[in-house]
Amino acid sequence: MQPWRMSGKARRELWRRYRRGETHRTIGQAIGCHPTAVTYVVRQRGGIAPRPRRRGPRTLTRRDREEISRGLARGRSLAGIAAQLKRPTSTVSREVGRHGGRRAYRAELADRRAWRRAARPKPCRLATRPRLRALVAARLAAKQAVLTALGWPTDPRAELVEAHGLDVEVIRALCGRPGVRLCGAVEQARIARALEVPGLSLSHAAGFAAALSWLPRKGPSTGSGPSTGSGPSTGSGPLTGSGHVRP
Repeated sequence: MQPWRMSGKARRELWRRYRRGETHRTIGQAIGCHPTAVTYVVRQRGGIAPRPRRRGPRTLTRRDREEISRGLARGRSLAGIAAQLKRPTSTVSREVGRHGGRRAYRAELADRRAWRRAARPKPCRLATRPRLRALVAARLAAKQAVLTALGWPTDPRAELVEAHGLDVEVIRALCGRPGVRLCGAVEQARIARALEVPGLSLSHAAGFAAALSWLPRKGPSTGSGPSTGSGPSTGSGPLTGSGHVRP
């Protein structure tokens, strides 16, 4: 299946699985297309799932177009139809002229054409700015590593960062190295378990942003405490700036 022939349902399934951290090959097998088609769609959007489409508040609705169609069938003037819809006459005139004129205008066909024509694909900012894309990927990788080092429940990575990512802030320490500032539920959990603020290291290699996080030890190890936070934890994210983080 070519990317431009992918249905809307297949694209929604693609992004749902992509946010869960599945590979392009697995996604392609699930929706019945080649992995390269999945890669093309993901790169085209800069790794960010598109927002659900909605009609603008000032655009003509399907009901408006049905009223226009009925008005034309009754022989009413464009000005009369526009007054009924409380729209400018020029809006109704352009609508009728674009979709076959007074004799050939059909509301259902006009609505489908308008909806399709309104989809003006524009590359997102992450797709056109590599440095910004690398920065976002590094932040996501860092948050994933910090949450894992703190022993957070092993949810799917995308859901973990989406649920608690705002409670982890990556900052620049006085020495110039990256640091971490915790707040909200993550900070409360750290205090309740008497853990130190995690350390953090970031790097970029082979097209990936990698993060290493660890919990500083207060003193000689006694073997007590949760094992999930006793050692370093890693998280990595592709430079596409995607919303999920791959280990």
